Amino acid sequence: MRQKGLHFLAVDLTDKAALLAVSAQLPERFVLIHMAARVSTHSSIDARGVDEINGAVTMTLNLINVLAGRIAYLCFISSVDVFGNPGGQMVEESHPVNSERVYGAAKLMSEHMFLVASQRYGFGLSILRVGHVYGPFEHVASVTHEGRGRRMIPSFIRSCLEHKPMIIFGDGQDLRDYVHSYDVAQAILRAVVGGAEGLFIIASGKSYSVIQIAEMIRKVTGCEQELEMRPRMVPRFDYRFSIAKAQNVLGYVPTVKMIDGLADEVLWTKRVASNG
Repeated sequence: MRQKGLHFLAVDLTDKAALLAVSAQLPERFVLIHMAARVSTHSSIDARGVDEINGAVTMTLNLINVLAGRIAYLCFISSVDVFGNPGGQMVEESHPVNSERVYGAAKLMSEHMFLVASQRYGFGLSILRVGHVYGPFEHVASVTHEGRGRRMIPSFIRSCLEHKPMIIFGDGQDLRDYVHSYDVAQAILRAVVGGAEGLFIIASGKSYSVIQIAEMIRKVTGCEQELEMRPRMVPRFDYRFSIAKAQNVLGYVPTVKMIDGLADEVLWTKRVASNG
């Protein structure tokens, strides 16, 4: 499908034959931005966990085996989930990795595979460990999220718009560093255009408590829904990320203030609701 100068090709990256067929329509040399993934909060290495890891590894292997010789530059979208629970420490790129979830473990495996491939085939490689992304098109849940993994910001927004209590597990003091999708796009563009190589954390560099985020959502929606506190279901996670390297090397500077980004997502949510 072509639209506004863009050419869209749909392909299952876990299907090597399908990727081979599509590769014939690609240029001889090109830039690849790889962000396809199954986002999950699953933490057990059971049959489901193994299936999720196999899917991620298979996608990476297929991209390398089919396309590596033609890639001029690759930007891989990884995740801060590879760090696990940093316990409130300020996290830089050199922080030890210790993912407690299948998603983070799979991202870390793909990072290493692309690093080996870049050295073998000689293409430039940037790895962006992206923070907790929010913004338009964010949904409450997906088929890969368990009930306890419902995404916080869209859940709070829907609760406000539907005049229901915002449910918080724990005391609401857990810290989160949310980065707007527009700023993530900015970071990707800067990495690709500049041909930057290496590992970069892409976040906002500012952390807010869960209660602070809930209060901002109440402000931008104009709702005064109650906060319903429930017992904690998972250990406390506090996230604080340094974006100094991305700022110094990429020239990355987050542009979307948290409250403005929340207002943007509220408007999008209302439009979706009004369209049925």
